[in-house]
Amino acid sequence: MRRYTNFLAVLVVVSFALHALWEYSHVPLYTGYEQLGSGLPLILWATSGDVLYTLLITAFVFLCSDKVGPWRARQYAALGIGGFVIALLVEYKAMALHKWAYTAAMPIWLGVGISPIAQMALLVPLSVYISWRFTR
Repeated sequence: MRRYTNFLAVLVVVSFALHALWEYSHVPLYTGYEQLGSGLPLILWATSGDVLYTLLITAFVFLCSDKVGPWRARQYAALGIGGFVIALLVEYKAMALHKWAYTAAMPIWLGVGISPIAQMALLVPLSVYISWRFTR
């Protein structure tokens, strides 16, 4: 049990670091950040949501998996697909509710920005992989 508690703690830290770096580096792809100066509070808020989604997706895959860990390729693929789906839903909802908007620099696919979709599809499995490796 202690190993899984350690894994979750490491996952939160790793996920937070990776998502914060991504959010910070992709600020120019969104409008409205320039009014906030650094945008740090919004970046921290978005990163916290990313970490929560990472934990939820990981828990779902863990509960559906026949292997506790470290995982095989199909579990990592499920994490990536879960991240992709969650990001797509979040972006569609945000666009419909006018929560944020993209600059012309944001590549668009299916009516939403590619950056947040790629972020969740790549960083969720990467966060889990790094966390498993760190807690072995």
